[in-house]
Amino acid sequence: MNKKNRLRSLLFRIEKCFKCYKKFVNFQIAERVRIRNWCNEGPWFYPPDEELQIEGFFGTGKVMFIAERPSTRAGRIPSLIDKKFYEILKENGLGDSHLTDLIKCRGTVRESKDDKDWATRVENCFPFLLDEIKILKPEIIVAVGRTVERELKRKRITEKFRVQWIPHYSYAFTRGIKKRMDRKIAQEIRRISLLVKNKA
Repeated sequence: MNKKNRLRSLLFRIEKCFKCYKKFVNFQIAERVRIRNWCNEGPWFYPPDEELQIEGFFGTGKVMFIAERPSTRAGRIPSLIDKKFYEILKENGLGDSHLTDLIKCRGTVRESKDDKDWATRVENCFPFLLDEIKILKPEIIVAVGRTVERELKRKRITEKFRVQWIPHYSYAFTRGIKKRMDRKIAQEIRRISLLVKNKA
């Protein structure tokens, strides 16, 4: 089975995971999946973009980007913020990168910082992330944000793989410093692209 098909199988497993979701336990699995998605509480994956030639979750290139968790507040999918991230990846020849999240189900930044179950969510999702790493064997793992970097260090991923850090691309909008952060993120992704080229 090739890498993309293995990622598809993993995706189906993630979609049927209810370790963190305790609602509607008397419903059948398919119904629970549907209701969870209706409530915008289920897993979300970076979708491919044909126009920009971004492979998203199905990317099998040399670089793996790991963000914190999908947002419930994005509105359109992918959001305008995600689209900007996609454009920067395309400009730097990283369209085949694997894009994923540490925690697979949707939530908010506030929940990430305040939720008492944060550690449990990380523990429940981390085996999926490890499976992604095993499937892809990336040359470079990029922690998108300090929270992800901290968790990768705690899980000792930084001892086994080359891990780089970049700011989370959504900060450009949430902190009102769009132009400066856009430049910073573009610079950091350009740096990642050069690391890949220099290793080739």
